[in-house]
Amino acid sequence: MTDNEPAKARGGALGVIVCRLDELRQMAASHGLEFLGYLLDVAFTESCDAIRRERSCARGETMDAAARADET
Repeated sequence: MTDNEPAKARGGALGVIVCRLDELRQMAASHGLEFLGYLLDVAFTESCDAIRRERSCARGETMDAAARADET
């Protein structure tokens, strides 16, 4: 197992969660479940933000590794 595998698994899990939350919030909206839809929307937004943070960290690590390689 490489150092990057847990991050990839976490990113994959976040992707599945975002898809399911999107489906659930659309279902809640179509059935007039406003408050539940709101809660699902909050969770969806937080999940999207988590994906952005994961990608940002991954890019930062890649750029740090490239900078270290340039220094040697």
